[in-house]
Amino acid sequence: MMKRATLIGALAAALAGCSTPNKGSVVLGIASEFRAGIDLDRLDVTIDAGGALTTQSLPLGTSKGQVSFPYDLPVGPFEDGTPVAVTLQGFALPASLIIERKAATTIRGGADLLYRVDLESKCRFAVPGSFGIEPCATGTCIAGKCTDPYVAQESLDAYDPNWPNTVGDICKPAGASSPKVELGLGQSDFQAAKDYDFAQIEAGPQGGYHIWISVRTKNLRRSGSQTEISGAIPEIGLTIDPLRVIFTLVPDEGGYCKLYGLRFQLALGPKDVVAPMLGQKLKITGTVTDKDGATATGDRWVTLSTDLK
Repeated sequence: MMKRATLIGALAAALAGCSTPNKGSVVLGIASEFRAGIDLDRLDVTIDAGGALTTQSLPLGTSKGQVSFPYDLPVGPFEDGTPVAVTLQGFALPASLIIERKAATTIRGGADLLYRVDLESKCRFAVPGSFGIEPCATGTCIAGKCTDPYVAQESLDAYDPNWPNTVGDICKPAGASSPKVELGLGQSDFQAAKDYDFAQIEAGPQGGYHIWISVRTKNLRRSGSQTEISGAIPEIGLTIDPLRVIFTLVPDEGGYCKLYGLRFQLALGPKDVVAPMLGQKLKITGTVTDKDGATATGDRWVTLSTDLK
């Protein structure tokens, strides 16, 4: 029978420096695109350490006694080799479950390890009146896809209290060189493109007309980076309003990371507003700026379709 507690206060000793040769800890470094106290009001935490369950509910916000992001959640100390699994559930008032994120690893005796956890907008659950994903039947949502939450202890860094500012990530390793941005097409993945490749205009569900854009980056942070897509059709003197999003990047091959399925709206209204754009050459510019202030820009010409899909 699993034991269940209602407080995690005993776990506070897991912060760096509390490990012993036989015991260790993991600190979940929780970052989020959701705003504490605005988008999310409560974070429920369940920790399973070798079969012993511990739970706590954390109020989110910026007032005294509330938790904001980034946040350090200590887990341990526990004996070497103890399997630990953590479930985080974020709620908006009154009691809507917005997101669930799981993390799992194994304790290493004598070490305090850091496990980075991003609560990403791409993993938001579907709620009435908005888009979202369905809960993962197995695993957890990472970058919009159901993924195994287990990370081997050998793959975790040593805990550093300054991790939000100093820890490199898979999209921006420590000591990274100049950032790069490459523009492509694609709704379900990054689709490399050459200048003047064909781009199909689609009619959206709310009266707009769009094309699907994707972005590939290098040496820009995975979480918290702002992506801005702008466009112009010089032939008809048209400038298109920019799209600005903050989405978590998805790791790709060759040290690159990517975003795809960016709905770049060309026009809104009846068909005659988009008619002058059909068959035109559109210049797309993409700029990605991360929370360190690093930025890079790429551009691509595309040839718009002569019809609507």
